[in-house]
Amino acid sequence: ASNPLNLSIGTYEEGWIQVKNNVIHKRQQNESTGIGLQNLKERFRLLTPELVRVETTVDQQYFLVHLPILSL
Repeated sequence: ASNPLNLSIGTYEEGWIQVKNNVIHKRQQNESTGIGLQNLKERFRLLTPELVRVETTVDQQYFLVHLPILSL
């Protein structure tokens, strides 16, 4: 692929995991339903008071998801 998905997963603050991938613009612009991210947020809400944070970098090049590390 000429524009492959680059994914990195690591810790960035004590108690947090960051999942980061480059934004790939699709040729056909179907609107996302956001169900996957909403599902992730709801599942974490059941396990911890910490909120899952989702953001795009200022330059719109990367998509970031910050997840609290769970101790079960």
